[in-house]
Amino acid sequence: VDVRIIASTNRNLEEKIKDHNFREDLFYRLNVVSLQTPTLGEIREDITLLIEHFTRQVCCELEQPEKHFALEAVEELVSRPWPGNVRELQNVVRGAVLFCPDETITPGYLRNAEADIEYTSPKIDAENYAIEPYKEAKESAISLFTRNYVNRLLQETKGNVSRAADISGLTRAALQKIMRRHTILSSDFRGEG
Repeated sequence: VDVRIIASTNRNLEEKIKDHNFREDLFYRLNVVSLQTPTLGEIREDITLLIEHFTRQVCCELEQPEKHFALEAVEELVSRPWPGNVRELQNVVRGAVLFCPDETITPGYLRNAEADIEYTSPKIDAENYAIEPYKEAKESAISLFTRNYVNRLLQETKGNVSRAADISGLTRAALQKIMRRHTILSSDFRGEG
């Protein structure tokens, strides 16, 4: 059997070896060819191309008319630090395309999309959970997030579970399992007619 392994990490393995958190022999066995990829912050000139690519991809995936970002919105996105790297940019573009009703996504729509995304993942005030044990408080926070997130997905897709699953990156079966666990009915989000 001829096997090739490609391994990647965002960790500094040499530091991990020094801290005894990664085996040195495994590092040398895997480290035949090493590639360092730049972070999104290091390749700001590519952000505009990535925005265009993700916008086309999301519009096609969601079967929406083609949209584009206004120059001001692009400039705002290019100036951000992007600690979540390309995945964070992809999610911001997805949210803006999803929530913007117009063909052109302006900075105002961009901010509104982010506010809507924050709505799906509310900030949890630790004071509300101080009287509960940590495990129960964590479960409550996750449950609240999950319920809000799924409700928002179904609201945006008008109860279409397949589209909601595509947007969320979950399988249809996984999303349905979550919906059953939280007693969320897709029929509650379907418009009449």
